[in-house]
Amino acid sequence: KTIRAQRRALKDLRSDNTITPSQYRYFYRKAKGGSYRSVAHLKTNIELEGIEMGGEA
Repeated sequence: KTIRAQRRALKDLRSDNTITPSQYRYFYRKAKGGSYRSVAHLKTNIELEGIEMGGEA
């Protein structure tokens, strides 16, 4: 259930050039492995990697 939402979120980030295609593959693989509990958890981890996210900065 949550994997679909996470993949959708990753696709959105890739399409608006927040993450590169290679970063997208990296996070996609980690999501597949069950590393993230939720979309919020996924986005927090992307920020921890040093990628600037829009919004709550």
